[in-house]
Amino acid sequence: MKRFFSGAILALLLAEAKAAVTETQREFFESRIRPILAQECYECHSEATKKKGGLLLDSRAGWQKGGESGAVIEPGKPESSLLLRSISHEIADLKMPKAGAQLDPQIIEDFRTWIAMGAPDPRDAPPSPEQLEKEKSWESISARRAQWWSFQPVVKPAVPEVAGVTHPVDRFIRARLIEEGLTPSKRADPATLVRRYYFTLIGLPPTPEETSAFLAAFAGDPDKSTKDLVEKLLSDPGFGEKWARHWMDWIRYADTHGSEGDPAIPHASQYRDYLIRALNADVPYDQLLLEHFAGDLLDKPRLNGEKQLNESAIGPGHLRMVFHGFSPTDALDERVRFTDDQINTITKAFLGLTVSCARCHDHKFDAISQADYYALFGIFSSTLPATIAIDAPGVLERHRTELEAMKPDIRKRLAAFWMESLPGGAKDWEIRVNGKGEKGSALALLAETLKSNDPAAVTRLWSDSEKRSRNQRDTTEKMKSGGDLRYRWNLSDPVNFKTWSRYGEGLADAAPAAAGEFTLTDAESDPDRVVGHILPSGAYSHLLSTRHRAVLASAPFDLDGGYDLHLLVSGEGSSVRYAVQHYPRSGTVFPVTNLDQGDWRWVKYDRIDYWDGDSIHLELATGPDAPLLVEERDRSWFGIREAVLVKKGSPGPAGLKEESLAALFSQANQPAPQTSAQAFTRYAETMGRILSAWGQGSPSLDDASALFLNEVLTAGLLPNALSQLPADLQEMVRRYRTLEADIPLPTRAPGVFERAGINQALFVRGDHKQPGPPVPRRFLEAIDAAPYKTAGTGRLEFARDLIDPKNPFTTRVIVNRIWHHLFGEGIVPTVDNFGRLGEKPSHPELLDFLADRFRNGEHWSLKTLIRDLVLTETWQQASGESNEAMEKDPANRLLSSFPLRRLEAEAIRDAFLAVSGQLNRERYGPGVGGGDPRRSIYLRVKRNDLDPLLTTFDFPVPASAVGRRDITNVPAQSLTLLNDPFLIAQAKQWAAAMKATLPSDADEDRRIRLLFERALTRSPTDHEMAGAKSFLAALDGEHRADAVRFTEISATLKKTRESRDTIIEPLRLKMQSERSLAFTREKGEPVPKAALDPIAHWDFEKGTTDLIGGLALTLEGSAKLEKGALLLDGNGFAASLPLPFDLAEKTLEATVELASLDQAGGGVMTVQDLNGGDFDSIVFAERQAKQWLAGSNGFQRTLDFEAPDDTMAATEPVHLVLTYEKDGTIRCFRNGVSWGEPIRKADLHSFQRGKSMVLFGLRHGTAVSGNRALRGRLLEARLYDRALSESEVHAAFSGGPLPVTRKDIDAVLSDDSRFEVKKLEAAIALLEAEQKELRQLGSDAPLEERRWQDLALAIFNLKEFIYLR
Repeated sequence: MKRFFSGAILALLLAEAKAAVTETQREFFESRIRPILAQECYECHSEATKKKGGLLLDSRAGWQKGGESGAVIEPGKPESSLLLRSISHEIADLKMPKAGAQLDPQIIEDFRTWIAMGAPDPRDAPPSPEQLEKEKSWESISARRAQWWSFQPVVKPAVPEVAGVTHPVDRFIRARLIEEGLTPSKRADPATLVRRYYFTLIGLPPTPEETSAFLAAFAGDPDKSTKDLVEKLLSDPGFGEKWARHWMDWIRYADTHGSEGDPAIPHASQYRDYLIRALNADVPYDQLLLEHFAGDLLDKPRLNGEKQLNESAIGPGHLRMVFHGFSPTDALDERVRFTDDQINTITKAFLGLTVSCARCHDHKFDAISQADYYALFGIFSSTLPATIAIDAPGVLERHRTELEAMKPDIRKRLAAFWMESLPGGAKDWEIRVNGKGEKGSALALLAETLKSNDPAAVTRLWSDSEKRSRNQRDTTEKMKSGGDLRYRWNLSDPVNFKTWSRYGEGLADAAPAAAGEFTLTDAESDPDRVVGHILPSGAYSHLLSTRHRAVLASAPFDLDGGYDLHLLVSGEGSSVRYAVQHYPRSGTVFPVTNLDQGDWRWVKYDRIDYWDGDSIHLELATGPDAPLLVEERDRSWFGIREAVLVKKGSPGPAGLKEESLAALFSQANQPAPQTSAQAFTRYAETMGRILSAWGQGSPSLDDASALFLNEVLTAGLLPNALSQLPADLQEMVRRYRTLEADIPLPTRAPGVFERAGINQALFVRGDHKQPGPPVPRRFLEAIDAAPYKTAGTGRLEFARDLIDPKNPFTTRVIVNRIWHHLFGEGIVPTVDNFGRLGEKPSHPELLDFLADRFRNGEHWSLKTLIRDLVLTETWQQASGESNEAMEKDPANRLLSSFPLRRLEAEAIRDAFLAVSGQLNRERYGPGVGGGDPRRSIYLRVKRNDLDPLLTTFDFPVPASAVGRRDITNVPAQSLTLLNDPFLIAQAKQWAAAMKATLPSDADEDRRIRLLFERALTRSPTDHEMAGAKSFLAALDGEHRADAVRFTEISATLKKTRESRDTIIEPLRLKMQSERSLAFTREKGEPVPKAALDPIAHWDFEKGTTDLIGGLALTLEGSAKLEKGALLLDGNGFAASLPLPFDLAEKTLEATVELASLDQAGGGVMTVQDLNGGDFDSIVFAERQAKQWLAGSNGFQRTLDFEAPDDTMAATEPVHLVLTYEKDGTIRCFRNGVSWGEPIRKADLHSFQRGKSMVLFGLRHGTAVSGNRALRGRLLEARLYDRALSESEVHAAFSGGPLPVTRKDIDAVLSDDSRFEVKKLEAAIALLEAEQKELRQLGSDAPLEERRWQDLALAIFNLKEFIYLR
């Protein structure tokens, strides 16, 4: 009865519920409730999908029945309804929807209203599949998601009225504070403000003088002085350096690609320098965005007249800063990964959207479809990774018109001269031809003819040669047109030629070169020869100059089986490859062929079938212009005639040597010669015909004739030396060479090449092995769904859409980023995510006010935006929240006070350098290592080896856009501040600088005050002054004890070493003598001086010129020769001319006497590139006092040798050798014996001919700065292009080739002596370790110096030093 009664009531209620739905309620349900249920709930709670928790929400009966947790809706009682509590995230384990993203507050409020009105639901049954599909369609979901605040148009709001507040930004902030009952903080004191302004705007602390000047001005007129300071700092070059580093976070700047080998991104620093210049010049943000995606495509690019650069073209360089895996076995997967890297970074950085989340499916939370993702994929994947030239238009085309005009005249004059110079008769031919020509070639045929007097034999020889020539041609043609052929690219065919993408001045012609084109040599590389090559038809990069750059790429094509690839190519210093899915690196299955010989050859790739099913293209590049595998050289070239793809295992092309023979058989019905005379006549006629056609530039000249002429020229049958030419022709050639040598070398940067755009197939569920239909290239459909109408990639159209007024994201995102960097948190805290998983703006009207004004009032000026914000009362407030604010707004999102925040890693490091007086403000250039005193923005960002100091303070890993860095507080930071050798060195320099600044009788108070003012822009408080004095007093006893212990250890160490040497040295001398005597007895002559064959030798007693190759030195600054030595006082150095050889494996040898042992970081002998960005150097005491070091850029190849201190280098000359072995091992030798342990940290670094130099007296660079310069006397130096052995090093020191090694001595020691030596060396090791630890504490320094050094370090460790109030 009870059950029947309950069932009857339920039926009645259901009937009432259905009948009670009014039209108004129905409309509310259909517009506000049903779409949410369908899009957010049906996936887990519908008849068509699944019944999670036993609950159905796709019909009225379903939710009325409830689920395993009971009833979910109690009509009329929202607060008691489980559904409302679930979607409000009030129950931890019942959050709905399932993905955890809370629904919009308005949506939750709609559900509350619906339940309160009795949950009227007109759905009698679950939806049909068709209805379900319609309700869950992406169009419906996207339309609802596009209602999210950030997808709405930017609307200019009314500025609130707040009494006594004039600045609109302050009025927005104050209105909200008043609403919340909060009081703003007062204006910060001027000392705090000046420090805040300096660090915020230029990332450096003010000097005491700058602080004093501002405080004085502020006292007279606070507002004017503040405005003047802001203008000064906005005009400071440091502004661009500071703010470029923020931008570099957004686009995950890196100098390398990561993964195994971590190869450098060629010229990556050009992009960083471009940002600095652009921000300092206040280039409008909309212009920068156009440049970032299509700077190379702009009709009117932004030019740098001073540097002759196309600044706009540098912008797309950020697209190259992707991570590249090493030799991936799935190239398409790698392409998808690095294109996804681009999309992820770009859309976060400039749109604040996570578009990459739509790679496998429509975005779970935002109005971003999977089609959106692949529309962008098509844009960026269509480009080619490239190394581009960024010179201003016309710069690299210098003299093109003149050179093009001169070549026909030179050709005509040369042809006439050569016609006159042809052999005059049989005897003349015989003399010139004798021994010339490769077997099977045209000249070899004539030479063979000379050997026979038998007419029949001569006829047979010529007939066979003609047959060979014909067979060669037939074989090649068969391969090109037979059934085994898949593709043929004939670069002599104008139509085929135009299907290849061509880049660079070397490929400026719209048509391929005709047969008979020729090149002229340059005076530097080949001064004697005139004509370099006479060429068959094809594509060439060097028709005017080998200084011209070129990249030639075929259209992509798909491999659909097993094939062999053959390319007919030539070149010098260039490369050819097949590129799989745009992968730019080399690897096991990514071969790259270097073209070096200049001769024609068929390059065969027979493992290309590994990539069956992949898309590939063919690519040739001049040496420095490959996308990644660059070869830094001034001149290189390539040529290609054709390429063929044939079925795997098919016969390849015939040999090339017979090709020129065809020229001898080109005339119809010519009988074969029977005698040498007839053969000579045939040659003379052929030469005359070819030269006549060649001189006129006749189109009748064919490839065989051009090759024949080139063969004759190369063999020396025609005069080709400049001195052999008539005077007028010599002058023409010299004029050509003069103009050609004046062509500037390209300035290169990372970038992309534009080519035909390809619509990307949508990968089903993100699986690149399941391609779906192609998606037209376009912008995000929520903003503009129209496909791009362009044959190109669509980069320019994308850039225009970024800055289009209909796009609400771009301006909101950038003003929010600027706000974040000025106030410590964005108006939208999730600066990289404006979608539903991001946070909502704290002040939405203010955000739109700033976005609208940035576009329409400030004209996209970042400096104007920043100036306006830092002059607000809100930004100038003091730090420290009131108790009231701590209670009502603990996160300070309403900005009742200025937020206290830690400085970024770069500002911390730069502050150490600035305060210590070591900061080098030199701008631009390649990245440097952490030991360099330049600003941190110039530190090399090597993905596999990030700077440890910066990383400790949360420098971001360059893997994705980072708009908000982590701010951690971990023990490693405190340990670094206390113990890092770099910081200890800065403290030492700071203390020394203070000592030099003040008079010797300055009291402690004055010294302490100076330290505080320099570091914190304020004087110490009385409490701090007392604490500093107590600290100094406490140090005295501790330092004195350390100094005593250091002296004791040094004395004990010396005595212990002497005890060891007493055992070893007599044996060494005895064995050395015995070996010398044995040598003399055997050879009958004294031991000779070692023949070590250095490649350069400077004996400064004889001058500054290398005694072997004549490589002269230039003395810079105060460097001078005096008393047989190069005298260096720390203000000068010597630099060589560019090295005329490549250098990889090497040995640096120098004999030097230091001026004193208290110097740190000076270079004795260095090999570096021309600007000092990469270097290897013999360095004294850069990391540890009195220690020799193998210095290198950023310490990339540097580790401590763990050697004894050199305490004698200032009292007598020492002989130093560093050897650099093939595997990267570096060994140090002092006075002929091994010094410390071998080290290996990285691979050997190579230095390029013409791009490298030698320095003496400077660690690296082009000018004296910081601690790079040496003080001392350099007596002699040698450079070797190999790593000397231990015996050779000893020979270099002693002059004899028979040294005794430690291994030899150990072999003859008695057991007792060997035990004693081991015991002594164990004691030495312990003493050295303790000595090293004490030295790091400064125990070897004078006590007075050390106490001030420790106080300086203590101030570095104050929290205030690394925080901004």
